Amino acid sequence: MSTPTAGIRGRLLGPWPGGTVWLVRRQHRSAFRAGAALVAAAIAYIVWRRWELTSFIDAHAFPACPKGVAGCMGGTPATPRGVEGTAQGYGGLGDAVVRAGQALLALPALIGVFAGAPLFARELESGTHKLVWAQSVGRVRWLLVKLLLPAASVTAGTAGVAAAYHWWWAPAQTFSRKLGDYQTNPYVVSWWQAAPFNATGPLAVGLAVLGLVIGATAGLLLRRTVPAMAVALGVVVAAQWGATALRGHLASSVVVTKREDGVWPVPRDTWWGSESRTDGRPGTRDWAEIHPPSDFWRIQWIEAGICLVLAAALAVFCVWWIRRRPV
Repeated sequence: MSTPTAGIRGRLLGPWPGGTVWLVRRQHRSAFRAGAALVAAAIAYIVWRRWELTSFIDAHAFPACPKGVAGCMGGTPATPRGVEGTAQGYGGLGDAVVRAGQALLALPALIGVFAGAPLFARELESGTHKLVWAQSVGRVRWLLVKLLLPAASVTAGTAGVAAAYHWWWAPAQTFSRKLGDYQTNPYVVSWWQAAPFNATGPLAVGLAVLGLVIGATAGLLLRRTVPAMAVALGVVVAAQWGATALRGHLASSVVVTKREDGVWPVPRDTWWGSESRTDGRPGTRDWAEIHPPSDFWRIQWIEAGICLVLAAALAVFCVWWIRRRPV
């Protein structure tokens, strides 16, 4: 036996999980480095754009408009450019926050397609898994290390990007609330929209991990890389759509009634659910079901928990499947 072969064999047969971890790191070192570089570049971009945003806010701060930008028209401008000009100038910076969030919406699908799907499918397709299994590396050990190490990397990288994006979005959200609400002003960055909601907080991490495990499961079952990538793309997109569609039903809403002066007693940037009109009887008023901005973190953690539970269930299924599969 040659020395290089003996060295590799020794690492494979070394104490668990060290040997298999070394092998997985060696196999995917280029992907790990590329992912780290992309995370660093994304965070650097966010830091730059946030500085640009906060500089504008500091230079153009103005009092809140009771009825949005339209409510301040005709009054004394709060800045030399006026409220309308300030809102329009802010619009481009606010759009940048939304566009970045929309780009980050594709992250779980990209992870599922390009990281998850080839994870097992590439080795099963080429047959190299048999070499590893022949070195006294059990199937479950091989599967767990190949899945958990990328999952840890995805979790760390996505958490960093999501935290940076939330740091960027927070001042945009605070400032845009001064401009009114989503119904009256196109410049508002509302918390409940898919972008930025799916791109920040624990939900972004949960969706990314779920995307990885969905892709890995597809590769394990199909044993072909390209079909697994196609299936992963469809399932991850469907999962994201489902998360957005079910969002309003994951936390209890608040019922409010319109005041006698016709004003809804709700905070700005409220997520409106169902509304009902009265039949004109005395003593009754219109009512609505809403989610106030304070529901943001509660819904975030609920959705993230669902994603992680589904990912864990798929991982358990993968373990069950690999133990039953013939060599």
